[in-house]
Amino acid sequence: MSFRIFNYWPRVIAGIITVILSLFHCNPCRAEDTTPRVAVLNFENYAGSGMAEYVNSIPSMLMTSLAGNTEYIMVERLSVEKAADNFAFELSGMADQERIIQVGRWLGATHLITGSIGASGDETRIDCRLIDARYGFIIRTFCLKVKNSNMLGAADELGGLVAGYMAGRDGNEGAVKGRLEINFKLTLAPLAAGPIYYHRVKLYINDIYMGTSDIIKKENNLYKIFSIQIPPGEYNVKLMHGYVDQKNGKWESDYEIQPEAASLQVRSDHITSLDYEYNTGFFKNSYAVNKPRIFQIVRQPVQ
Repeated sequence: MSFRIFNYWPRVIAGIITVILSLFHCNPCRAEDTTPRVAVLNFENYAGSGMAEYVNSIPSMLMTSLAGNTEYIMVERLSVEKAADNFAFELSGMADQERIIQVGRWLGATHLITGSIGASGDETRIDCRLIDARYGFIIRTFCLKVKNSNMLGAADELGGLVAGYMAGRDGNEGAVKGRLEINFKLTLAPLAAGPIYYHRVKLYINDIYMGTSDIIKKENNLYKIFSIQIPPGEYNVKLMHGYVDQKNGKWESDYEIQPEAASLQVRSDHITSLDYEYNTGFFKNSYAVNKPRIFQIVRQPVQ
């Protein structure tokens, strides 16, 4: 009996050695897959109800245009819709970096694509944003203007722009180190009369739509409504305020007055902070925009 057990030892030892070697062996099948994974979210519709069907079809058409390229992997649309249900967010207009990172991690996506569509006369404008889902900042924006008669080919043209960038990316995405933070306060004067409305804010940088803030419900509190990383440079920042439907929290209409656009500078490894407020006064309401502040990012040493 003991002799038989002894005869099995060479096989056991050989098996153990095989397992140990497999842990150290560089197996291509087990190597980390660094291929970018891209998820397409919905596009916001600023072109009116007549364009709703087309706007809703943009993600599917864009996915079809981008599919088949070996430079990246497309995330299934069904997974994106499940993420929307799990995180209770609309599939477009995400401005919160932490939420973007959470959604990207849940989807296993490295990049997210979203944007907006607007129309003026016989021309339609498509603004598209390519977002690094790992860090929550915008890598690249694309703007496409097409005649309404050529709308069917717009998704393919946009897909070509995105695919071209993805194929020729230079690996400098991590070099984007400038941060823009925008803080807003709804100020209620002591003798102010009239109703106080919820605010929601849309951000445009150099006329490119960048996202919509969460709902601002309380007065006299300073809220950080946007925090994004963008390449260093000079920027024109426009903030558009709107009324909110209290039932569903969606944008209802634009405010009668809007803050003036601000010109500011974003520096590498610095934070540019823009603070402003909406004052509900006794005689009239008005905005007050402070001068942008720039300060260096302090990085904690690794312990």
